[in-house]
Amino acid sequence: KSSSSESHSQDVPVLNDQGKSTDETLSALSSGGVEDQEDHAASSASTSTDAKSPKWDSAKSVVIGLAAGYGINVYQQFVGSLRATGYNGHIILGIASDPPSDVTDYLQKQNVITHPVEIGTCTYFNYTTVDGIPSTDQVCSTNYPDYKIQWGRFPMARDWLLQCEECTDGVMLTDTRDAYFQSDPFQYIEEPH
Repeated sequence: KSSSSESHSQDVPVLNDQGKSTDETLSALSSGGVEDQEDHAASSASTSTDAKSPKWDSAKSVVIGLAAGYGINVYQQFVGSLRATGYNGHIILGIASDPPSDVTDYLQKQNVITHPVEIGTCTYFNYTTVDGIPSTDQVCSTNYPDYKIQWGRFPMARDWLLQCEECTDGVMLTDTRDAYFQSDPFQYIEEPH
């Protein structure tokens, strides 16, 4: 038995903050991303008249993630969906040290700050098995060999943030492969009480 709200939600497309359906946004992403960032900022400002004014300035904010070794489709989903919201702030990504040219071209076009992440031998092994054998699928960055990559991304993000002198407002550290943005992540954040 399905409720009327379930039936209704299947008929109504999901819209982002600019009134575009998810399918329209994905179509734009697959065709190479978004147009000029200034155009997006202007269109976002004109269509968001009923939204609260942001407490943080997105132009001074930053979204940071580790995205090493992925194909172009992952970058188009993550960066493309973020830029499609009108977000005109900084994006910093740790990427593979030898990315394909389509990835570097796309990230450059989208004004993404990239940092190569060299993968090396770990100096610390997490004993995750019952019999005490070190995990064999553990990788580390050469900058932080004492931390498996899942933990090492935090000090790497700190390093990247410290290098960004213009990143003086909101900071979002997020996964990249499975993230998709439907609105500017800093648009509705309110100051803590």
